[in-house]
Amino acid sequence: MKDYLYYADPLFLFDYCKTNFSRNVAILHDYNLYEFTIIVRKNG
Repeated sequence: MKDYLYYADPLFLFDYCKTNFSRNVAILHDYNLYEFTIIVRKNG
């Protein structure tokens, strides 16, 4: 990690999406770097 870069907290964003958008949320974090993808699916 570098001091001059911003690293988002994946758990915070996961909880935020689950609380505010949909309970159907997935997080993919199998990349080489400090990267992740959040998938939010619409309920019903």
